[in-house]
Amino acid sequence: MNMFQPIDGIVDTTTEDWSKYRTVMDQFMWNGKNWCAITDINLNYVLWYRRTVVDEAGLQDPYELYKNGEWTWDKFLEYADAFQNSGENKYVIDGWNVPDGFLATTGVPLVSIEDGKLKSNLNDPAVERCMTFIEKLADEDYRYPWDLNGYSTNQKAFFMGDTLFFLEGTWAYESEAWIKTKTRYGWDDSELFFVPYPRDPNADTYYQAMKQDAYMLVSGAPNPDGFAAWTECVLAASKDEAVVAAQREKSKRDFAWTDEHLDLMQELKTSMTSVWDFKNGVSVTCAADGMDDSPTRAVLCRPYTFAEESYTQLRAEWENIINTQIDEANAKAG
Repeated sequence: MNMFQPIDGIVDTTTEDWSKYRTVMDQFMWNGKNWCAITDINLNYVLWYRRTVVDEAGLQDPYELYKNGEWTWDKFLEYADAFQNSGENKYVIDGWNVPDGFLATTGVPLVSIEDGKLKSNLNDPAVERCMTFIEKLADEDYRYPWDLNGYSTNQKAFFMGDTLFFLEGTWAYESEAWIKTKTRYGWDDSELFFVPYPRDPNADTYYQAMKQDAYMLVSGAPNPDGFAAWTECVLAASKDEAVVAAQREKSKRDFAWTDEHLDLMQELKTSMTSVWDFKNGVSVTCAADGMDDSPTRAVLCRPYTFAEESYTQLRAEWENIINTQIDEANAKAG
């Protein structure tokens, strides 16, 4: 929509300083040009759990499974069945955007950028296979049924041990609600822990949906040199060992992060293969947040939220609209 301009010729992202994120920035190239100065990446979502809840259900700590290379979709379904049968009204996972994270583990997003153009993957076998998995979560009532809570997530059920995993970013550990809950129940700092999404057993590597800290340059910006200087400063600070160490100590002091938390967080940033889904960048219509009013969100989310709606049915309903909007976006790029 011409809100931003390329950064080629303004920021030299070919230097060694930018090499850590060069591969990621290449995935954001549009029409052969660079638009994003990426200074850091992190997991978009993690699966939070309470260690005592896992233990009381007779299950092995998922973190141990992850370390042993055993944390897969298949193991997740084993956990789902075991936890659901451990008591009344037990659910396995809750949180917004659960399907997004599972789809990313296949390595195939719903909409990708290839050769500088948007590409639909609605009919890719990996997407179809993942959506069958998503439908199983709904069919077996493994996911928390939002209709019980006004079509919203239910953090209380997670805190009380009735939901095994809660999908959220790592920032949740520092949120007021989570801090108050930890304090109220006197939980040890390591009680709330996390793992990445389970690995797709059919994928060639361990993929995860990632988020990026990035800067874009507004079209017609009057001080592009200032933009370049700012991004260079941010990048330099992110690699400064003294700054990184100070941030780590602040996280432990102010928010009770443990070394185990922080070590895993750092490991996942570098060990996972990044997946970026551009479904919300196709058009204003495709960027809508709701499950009903956005074509790409409908085909991805409704099979998870409403067990009676299938991916193949919703794809048939929305595919022509999505593909038309992708074609229009690619045509605008030239």
